[in-house]
Amino acid sequence: MRPDWETFIGPRGLSVPGRLAIVYQEAGGWLPMMQDTGTPSTYRIVDPRTGDVRATGRPEPGEALEADPTGEPRVIIFHDGASPPPPPAGGMEAMTLLADRGDGRARGSVSG
Repeated sequence: MRPDWETFIGPRGLSVPGRLAIVYQEAGGWLPMMQDTGTPSTYRIVDPRTGDVRATGRPEPGEALEADPTGEPRVIIFHDGASPPPPPAGGMEAMTLLADRGDGRARGSVSG
C-alpha cells in the first residue's frame, strides 16, 4: 500500500494498484478521478464515525461519485469486487489517514 496523490482530485488516499484504493473526504462532496491508474471499479462509501456503509456500486467510466451531498466525512473504498474487504478491526476508528506533513509526503496508516 502506498500514498496516492495522483488518482483523485483533492483528497488524500492510499492504494494498491489494481486491487484497493482508500480515499478520505473530510467534507464529503464529489470525487472525480483524475486518471485511470488501475483503480478497481467496485466501491463502497462508509461513514468513518459509525462504520455504516452509506452506498455501494460501480461507477461508469468518467463518472464522479458524490460521496456525501450534505458535507459529512466519508471514506470511499474501491476494491476488486472479488470479495469486499472487511472493515478494520475496531470499526473505522482503526483507520487513520493523516494529511501532508508539509514535505510532500503523506502520513497514513491502516490498522486492523
